[in-house]
Amino acid sequence: MFTSSPTTVKALFRQRKRWNSSRVELTLRLWRAISFHWALGLPAMAVQALMARSFLVGILAYCYIPFFLFSEHLIVGFVLAYAVQVLVFGTITLASLLISGEMKYWRIAFALPLSPVYNFIFNWLPAAVGIACDVLLFGNRTGFSPEWTLKKGQSVRLALLFRLRRAALLAVRSILYGDVPLGAFWLGWRETPWTPSGYEGWTTGRKPVSILHRRSQP
Repeated sequence: MFTSSPTTVKALFRQRKRWNSSRVELTLRLWRAISFHWALGLPAMAVQALMARSFLVGILAYCYIPFFLFSEHLIVGFVLAYAVQVLVFGTITLASLLISGEMKYWRIAFALPLSPVYNFIFNWLPAAVGIACDVLLFGNRTGFSPEWTLKKGQSVRLALLFRLRRAALLAVRSILYGDVPLGAFWLGWRETPWTPSGYEGWTTGRKPVSILHRRSQP
């Protein structure tokens, strides 16, 4: 089985960021079904756990182990870790070619020395950036789905910093104009009479009207 990949580094990184961090978005979209449909819910929760494990293992493998455990012999530790990764990827590649009966593609083994670099730049790093954007920042802008489709589908992102910024701006507007009632939408994502949708401008590029200057239409 093969898949087409983008031809530029930027497009490839963006694609991998969407792929490798999409579990967060999908869980938020399907959480109602997941809560009672265990045929979907259990695998989804397992994938979330594996994603968290991969994120933590990546921090250990790329940050803690090289710079703390091998601080006195950093070059030796780096070379050893690099060789082990090439060996692991080589074993997996060989097994895949044997299982699929496609040994005619043996020349891809020439790319194995670059597999640890590729794995870091186009697998772990995009996932870490995408998850951080979706969970901690302002949402992961993939450009894959039009913003109007995401709005109509009632999709949301966790995006904690976006929600905190919305609450802060609504607090300022409430002090200045006194026209904002209290409600869960203060920490929400969707469009309201006082706030734009969190998806506003994601694909159109238009800057959303500031909450402080937006005309309220209760």
